[in-house]
Amino acid sequence: MICLSVWAGLAACSREEAGLPVDSIHPVTFFGRVQDAAPGTRALAGAAEDPKDDLITDSYKPVYIQRTVEERYVTDSYSDMDDFAEFSVPRNGRLESSNGKWYWNGEKHQLFHAWTRPIMDGKDGKTGDTLVSVDASRRFGKVKDFSMNERHQYIYVQDGGKRDTTYIRSNLEFFIGAAIGPVTEYTNAGLSVTLPFKHLVAKIVVVDISYVDHDGASKSLPEESVIPFYMPNMPQRAYWTTGVPESVPDAWETYKAEEPKVTLDPPTESEEYPKLKEEDFGVSGELSPGDAFYIYPCKFGETNSVTSGKFGDIQFRHNGSWFYGSLETITAVPELEAGDCLGVTLQLKDGTVKGLYPHIVDWNVPQEQPIPQHDQPGIYDENEWKMFVDWLRVYAENPEVDPPAGIFDEQGNLNLYANLDLTGLGDTYANIDDLLGKYFTGEKKLNGHGHRLKTNKQWNSAPEGSIENLWVTANGDSKHFEKQPQP
Repeated sequence: MICLSVWAGLAACSREEAGLPVDSIHPVTFFGRVQDAAPGTRALAGAAEDPKDDLITDSYKPVYIQRTVEERYVTDSYSDMDDFAEFSVPRNGRLESSNGKWYWNGEKHQLFHAWTRPIMDGKDGKTGDTLVSVDASRRFGKVKDFSMNERHQYIYVQDGGKRDTTYIRSNLEFFIGAAIGPVTEYTNAGLSVTLPFKHLVAKIVVVDISYVDHDGASKSLPEESVIPFYMPNMPQRAYWTTGVPESVPDAWETYKAEEPKVTLDPPTESEEYPKLKEEDFGVSGELSPGDAFYIYPCKFGETNSVTSGKFGDIQFRHNGSWFYGSLETITAVPELEAGDCLGVTLQLKDGTVKGLYPHIVDWNVPQEQPIPQHDQPGIYDENEWKMFVDWLRVYAENPEVDPPAGIFDEQGNLNLYANLDLTGLGDTYANIDDLLGKYFTGEKKLNGHGHRLKTNKQWNSAPEGSIENLWVTANGDSKHFEKQPQP
């Protein structure tokens, strides 16, 4: 059985007992990434690709993390918060809790399990209800509703780079989970613990719906068309689990945290979540061209043991008639795993779903913009430099504008972690030393960390002391901005 309960018999450990000097006691910090798509559906493009990650954003808040520890660190001065905590995402990728901190304890191992509980944002008084419940022990829970709600605009990028608009029908878009461990401060190299979040349900994007009339003419339905649909054997709800076994083995180094998953099988000893019945199956809703909806991860051709039908069976209603088909006909993609996203074009003809034409669609977060994806905030390439300069020009006119996420460190410094060639970007992005004084005042610095920046014109107007440890080269002339001495 999978659980999130704290390992029984955990012993409190003082700093003296642990043999740890005060200066070696460090808080555990977290950094989150969300996998945008699993490689399975990408095989349609010709070859499977590795999944891509995006930084976790404020759209997913709050994030809940459960910790299981080999041995807690507790002293009068360095007390752990409870082993279950709620986290926010104040900066893209970074997670923080307002309830305190957890601390490393030398070579002692720790396990972390994280998840979100998306809010239902729909009609009929449901606004504010959670789509995902969690049982009292926080070992498992239930996806309570796969049904469709109001449309929420959503931007995605196709393989060719074209941005397009579709709509999500449920906040299950934000249902993610992660597990990592056992880790120690040493095996984690002292860095933030990176939580590898994954979407726990599958997504289908209905990019286009076409109808073939009796004369054989085919036309795409307009975006405002509303098509009722029904999947008789798809579960309306499911269970999800994440965590560690009832008792963690003594040999922590041999145990790997199990990833969260969604399943039809409830925890066997639970009376709160009885086994799903026939009335718990059958997902219905209304779709328009460009809508995205969410399903239980499954094999389309597999028979549902409760309803005796196949999971992939699907029906659409148009012009007063039902059209019947099955996702099983998509032979290139026989199943969708958690995190998979499949785009389909439907063709309705003669009472059947004649065509189910799949193509690859990345799983993107609604209305999120591209952002740097690095453990340390800073500039790593020319595109990120352009993002910084675009913001700097706006900031010069409006100091209240928020900076790009993932650019500045906590002290407001800008760190350069690569050599940059700005000559191809033009003067707008290359010759900005006169702009630097708008932001880099007081103790805030542009730190080059010894890297080189190639421009069209040498920098001579930057405020003194605002640039450190950076080489600027223009037309063969190199200038070194040295590190400023500490007072």
